[in-house]
Amino acid sequence: MLILGELIELKQVLLNKSSLKEEAFYQFLVDKPLSYPAKSDLTEIERICYSAFCTDIPTNKNLTNLIEAQRRTRPIRGMHYTENLIELTAMALKNPKLERGTLKEYSENHSTRDFYILYVQFPNLESNIPIAQGNIDEIALHLCKESFPQEWKALLLAGLEEISDLMDFYVIEQWYKRAMDDNPIVHQTHDIICVRDALAQIVTKTERCVTLAIRIVSALFMVAISYWLVPLIIRKWDQAEPIMAVIQFLFYLIGISFIVFVGFIPDRIKLFNSLKEKVTDWVFRRKGLNRLEVKERLDRLANQDEI
Repeated sequence: MLILGELIELKQVLLNKSSLKEEAFYQFLVDKPLSYPAKSDLTEIERICYSAFCTDIPTNKNLTNLIEAQRRTRPIRGMHYTENLIELTAMALKNPKLERGTLKEYSENHSTRDFYILYVQFPNLESNIPIAQGNIDEIALHLCKESFPQEWKALLLAGLEEISDLMDFYVIEQWYKRAMDDNPIVHQTHDIICVRDALAQIVTKTERCVTLAIRIVSALFMVAISYWLVPLIIRKWDQAEPIMAVIQFLFYLIGISFIVFVGFIPDRIKLFNSLKEKVTDWVFRRKGLNRLEVKERLDRLANQDEI
C-alpha cells in the first residue's frame, strides 16, 4: 500500500478509537484545533485541557482558580497531571514558568517521543534527551536533532508497525513531512507527481473540449436538417403555418437535449467517436505531442506515488 494512503487510513482508525481529549491534543499539535466541546459533564482537568487546545472557548470559562487547585493536588495512585503528557502540556501552556521543573523531570524520565512533543511546544526546554527505545523514539530523536539519515524510509516503515495512538502517529506524520520537505530525492518525486497530475488534467480537459465542440457542431447540423426536413414532411398536409413552427421548435429542443447534454449522437455512433479521436490527436499534434504516447507515459508515472 502507498505510504500516504496508509497514513490516511491509519489516522482515521486512530481518531475513531481515541478519546476526545486525545483528539483535541492531536488537532492542536497539527494546528487544526477543535471547537470547545458542548458537553456539560467535563471533569476539571478536561476543562483545563480543552481551554488550552480548543477554539471558541466560552467567555465564562475563567479557570485561574481551577488551575491553581490542580497544582496543589497530590498524586492519587500515580494519577496526576504531572504524569500525563496531555494534561501536563495543557497546564504548562497556561503558565510555562511554574511548570518548568515539572516539564524537565517528565521529559527526562519518559520516552523520546514524549520529549519531542514537549520540545515542539516548549523549545527552550532545558532537559537531557532520553535514550531511544524503539523506532518511533529513534524517529523522534532525529526530529529533535534535525538530522535525516539515509535509511529514513526503512525507519518510517518500521515506525508504522509500532503506532498505537495519535501521539505515535503525530511523530510518524512529522517524519513523513520532513521527508517530503527536506529529502532531495523525495522532493523530486513529489514534483514529478505534481507535473503528472497537471498533465493528466490537461489531457482530460482537452478531450472534454473536443467532445463538446463536436456535440455543438452535431447539434447545429441536426437543427439544419430538421429545418429543411420538417417542411418537406408536412408540405402535403393541409395545416397552418404555426404547426410547422411548433414541430420545428420541438425538433430543435429534442436535438439539443440528446446531442449537447446527453451526447447521444457523438457517443453512440462510431463515426463521431472516430471523428473525436482524430480531432483530439490533431489538437495534440499542434502542440508537438503524441496523445497516445503522453497517456502511456502518464500511466507509467502513476507508480511514482510510492516513495
